[in-house]
Amino acid sequence: MIHINSYACATAAGDSTASLWQELQNPPDYSKREFLFHGDRSPVVRQLLTEKLTMCFQNVELPAGRLGVILASTKGFSNDFIRDAEATEIKVDPLTPLLDDFLARTGLTPERRLCVSNACSSSLAAMRLAQFWLNEGLDQVLILAADAVTPFVEKGFQSLNLITKDYPRPFAGDRAGFFLGEAAACLVLSKDRVPTSVRLLPVGLDTEGSAVTRTGSSSQSLIRAVSRIPGVPRARSIDLVIAHGTGTPVNDSTEDLAYATLFNASLMKPSLTGSKWRIGHTLAVSGAIDTILACEALKRNESFCLQTTERIDPALQCDYLTPGKKTASILRVLISSLGFGGMHAAAVIEPPAALA
Repeated sequence: MIHINSYACATAAGDSTASLWQELQNPPDYSKREFLFHGDRSPVVRQLLTEKLTMCFQNVELPAGRLGVILASTKGFSNDFIRDAEATEIKVDPLTPLLDDFLARTGLTPERRLCVSNACSSSLAAMRLAQFWLNEGLDQVLILAADAVTPFVEKGFQSLNLITKDYPRPFAGDRAGFFLGEAAACLVLSKDRVPTSVRLLPVGLDTEGSAVTRTGSSSQSLIRAVSRIPGVPRARSIDLVIAHGTGTPVNDSTEDLAYATLFNASLMKPSLTGSKWRIGHTLAVSGAIDTILACEALKRNESFCLQTTERIDPALQCDYLTPGKKTASILRVLISSLGFGGMHAAAVIEPPAALA
């Protein structure tokens, strides 16, 4: 069994998991437009992300032992040299030096290290890789995830008409897109467990290869990803789904079709929610953030709702947590991530002693 033993995050809602959870309980004040990290924007992206990852790392517990470290990011610090006409040619990817910086700051000397970039499914893909490493003999794997909003990233999403001019309303009939957000996160995975552990089932991955700018609308790839998690959906009931929920017409209808199909025969259908209405779409970090929120929901036996979505699209079939709705009890949580290029991922967490 693989366990998540410790975690920490920094988002536009604050530099702690507790502040993020608190912000998800209330409607957002969009007059502040707080989707970016607080503070001075002058540091280069590489420095900014290294600082945020280091801060998150200081809030996790990492025992001694054979260590692996995986960095998940969509763009890394690519904007630093894309916009600098005087920069010399970059002979490495824009992620490896970021990992180097983090290791130099923290003094960690992992036996295995790697960077993962699978668009918005990067964090869950990193978690699957970590499961392989742990089964091959490592004692723990530290997963790092970080992305920043830069002109390069923002203009790309604007050109695809995915950025809403209003505010995000995932799964609403009048949904029109999302805001981009920044985040950093750390998770510690291990085969050993501690009193606060949650169990992570084998992560499900699937690549549909539909297109580099959107998912396929059939939902079959996400269905396959979820179905690759042992025992899901039939043998294990799911109480809560933290969906990718970007708020775009294609993403939300695709996820709805997938879960309506997967849980059609279930007597107890799960409730669906999401976090992007409050912290924006944090790209590669979104899966890590939603996994952390799933751990919190499990430990608190409490959910959070889609505070900005009052009227669900009547064409959708699933049960969504709109304002005022809660789940009765939470024993298993499913997290989904959909990525450009067709890499989709799903993960399930449960208490360590959950029955098979």
